[in-house]
Amino acid sequence: MKRFQKNKFNFREFTMNSDGKQSGSGFIGVVIGLIGCLGFIASIIGYFLKIPETIPFMQQTTLFIGASTLLLGTRKIFGKDIPIPEEEIDESEKG
Repeated sequence: MKRFQKNKFNFREFTMNSDGKQSGSGFIGVVIGLIGCLGFIASIIGYFLKIPETIPFMQQTTLFIGASTLLLGTRKIFGKDIPIPEEEIDESEKG
């Protein structure tokens, strides 16, 4: 396993498509993931402090993390260029 190279890490790459453009689903996925993780940590602290209604909050933050994973996965799967066969291209789209 390779070691982490700090000088090659770029946080913006988390939100970019394979062609280098900003991805909306990637950006929202990162934001929702950060909010979900912070909420989950807060719910764990609340659980240990015996604050009521922390279990439903923990379930909701788990859904947030799942939505983040879905958005980031969608960016990776559908962010690639999918070739369209010529017979499916309408004459008006050819320009």
